[in-house]
Amino acid sequence: VSIRYDRPVRQSDLDLITSLGGRITREYETLNDVAAEVPDASIPRLRQADGVSSLEYDATFCAG
Repeated sequence: VSIRYDRPVRQSDLDLITSLGGRITREYETLNDVAAEVPDASIPRLRQADGVSSLEYDATFCAG
């Protein structure tokens, strides 16, 4: 997922993601955004987290 914040990402934001079983895959500091792999069950909690302005699913596409 892509998690965008309305402020700079804090260590506590990253800690929340990992505490919910997620794995940070990339941080985009200039965009206040984090890419992460998270369990589906954690999505509602992350959407409600302090500072989160949007949470969107991302996808991988393979050309065959």
